[in-house]
Amino acid sequence: MPIKPVQNDFDTPRGYGDWAPQIHPDGTLYFFDSKDRIYTDGDLSLQRERENISRCADQLLQQAQQIVRFPCKTSELVLEKTAKDRYGYYFVEPEKCRIFWLTEVLSERITRRLERVQSPTHIKYAMEAEYCFDLLLLLMQPRTHCLYFPNNLSITADILDELEQMILHAVADNITLTTSVIPFDQEELAKMLDLMDRLKYAIKKPFPHAKCIVAQFMENFAWAKFINFCGQPGARLNSDQSIFCKQKPQCSMFIQFLSLCLFWAPCNYAKELDGIWVDRVINRVLWKQFIARLNDDWSNLALTATMNIQLYLNGDQHWGGNPQTRTGLPEPEKGSEFG
Repeated sequence: MPIKPVQNDFDTPRGYGDWAPQIHPDGTLYFFDSKDRIYTDGDLSLQRERENISRCADQLLQQAQQIVRFPCKTSELVLEKTAKDRYGYYFVEPEKCRIFWLTEVLSERITRRLERVQSPTHIKYAMEAEYCFDLLLLLMQPRTHCLYFPNNLSITADILDELEQMILHAVADNITLTTSVIPFDQEELAKMLDLMDRLKYAIKKPFPHAKCIVAQFMENFAWAKFINFCGQPGARLNSDQSIFCKQKPQCSMFIQFLSLCLFWAPCNYAKELDGIWVDRVINRVLWKQFIARLNDDWSNLALTATMNIQLYLNGDQHWGGNPQTRTGLPEPEKGSEFG
């Protein structure tokens, strides 16, 4: 790419019509149409891509205008290419922090097939915490929407206060409970509280990095509420509490037989894993602690084995490798007889 004479402006990427370029803190380039409030991360440098996205956006906006009570003045549209000449979409209502579509959508696509999700108040947390997409529909939630497209997100004092209260509650929960459902340990929560103090300067300021930090934290807490059935009958209050199965799993005959040969270590590990992997959901904090203990056990075992081998080799070198001298008895002189 040649540099033109006297060219000294390299800061702003090229825009295309009403599409203004935006650069994500992670480096992703996306575009925002402030006139029709449309986001896309498509490659608009290609004319065919621009035409396809404009055509899809026009069709969706026309369908939306025909729907009664559609929030046309405040909603935003997100488009993304999912296959050749096929695009996924979703609408965002920023004031309510919700997403919606123009057709019926199965809830399994955003709940990761979590069992017994039956209440709209329960699905609300999945809408706020997770995203997934297939070849036909792109499904994202508002917090993740703000994480990927942070340019229009406004950090307010109320948002930071709400997030700080959630972190403080998580700290207290981790202190008082050994089976907390909070997805962070004490060290991580302390770092989060330190970040909260530093984020207060970003209130109502156009700092995309700060916006992404807040969106990430809110997403993690919302998803934890969803998988633990927050606000539902029989909500999970302890990490080892099963909602679907009341009977504790038993070790198989193979594990029990193997434990006889390995000093019951397999059974002990299996019981720990049963408390970590509950209802097909892994507790992140307990998993990290389990892996740390496992690494310590293997390190101690390797150290013990190394010391035993070293002692054996040192003893072999001291006695000169003669099996008879290893007993510590003197060798008989030549020609001498015993008895």
